[in-house]
Amino acid sequence: MKSTTLVVSIAALVFAVSLWAQTPGQPSVELNHVYVTLQKGTIDSIAKSAFISEQFSMFEQETIKTVTESWTGTYLMGWRAYLELFAPGGSEGLTDGSSGIGFSASRLGSGGAIKRKLDSLPGEKTLSDLSRKVEGKDNIPWFDSIRLQSLDKVAFSTWLMDFRSDYIKFRNIELTKDGLFDRHGYNASRYTTSEEKKAFESRLFNDLSEVHLELDASESVSFDKFVTALGYSVSEDRGKKAYHEGTFTFFVSTLPNPTYRIRKVVCTLKRAVEPRTEYRFGPDARLTVEGHTAIWIFGKD
Repeated sequence: MKSTTLVVSIAALVFAVSLWAQTPGQPSVELNHVYVTLQKGTIDSIAKSAFISEQFSMFEQETIKTVTESWTGTYLMGWRAYLELFAPGGSEGLTDGSSGIGFSASRLGSGGAIKRKLDSLPGEKTLSDLSRKVEGKDNIPWFDSIRLQSLDKVAFSTWLMDFRSDYIKFRNIELTKDGLFDRHGYNASRYTTSEEKKAFESRLFNDLSEVHLELDASESVSFDKFVTALGYSVSEDRGKKAYHEGTFTFFVSTLPNPTYRIRKVVCTLKRAVEPRTEYRFGPDARLTVEGHTAIWIFGKD
């Protein structure tokens, strides 16, 4: 009996390791995008900026519909990530400062294993549902949204997207040679003409390297559980908790009554920009660009 138990335990361990095995240099879960809700005047100022739309990123404003909901956002599309900006009411319930973080699973279909890991977290409940994208007359399985109930709030939300193969095929999104979900391929699939592709390749915004959060105590606890379950390592850095995965880091400060949960976003650029230039778009957003780095600051000083 003991021998049988040992064999089963070893088999279970091997299975668990295989579920979380990673291709070298490829995290099993990656930061996909972040969103922040800004004052409408700030969004309008960003929309009018020639630097943003002609140099920093591809610029999109659109309404996205699923079977159950819709939202209208402003999208700054980078090479491997994007920023999603909302005006208040752009999605149901959003007010100034409402923020969110979307992760993506690298291997299609791995969401089930990740959900089981989240299910084991003490004091937490995992939510999971399929988002179906509406495009014209088509209704396509888009991604499984996997999240903790405690981080499924209007003020601050985080979720994992496990994209469905039906949507990957529908959009002709290129995976990596190892068959993994590729954030660049996802963004690039939006641009199909030679003119659009040339414009996309010329933009500066490459990826996200840091996101600085200000959370309340309960949000901090749940966020710690969520991202460590996703594979992030944790340390203390500059008086804040820091969560690392690959070249990316979250910095988290805990405050009694935060407003803008995402306060700072650091982006890498494909080319160096000189001299240092600062852009102010309103009372709650400014951008500093220097060298290979662009830093967004959100919220009022």
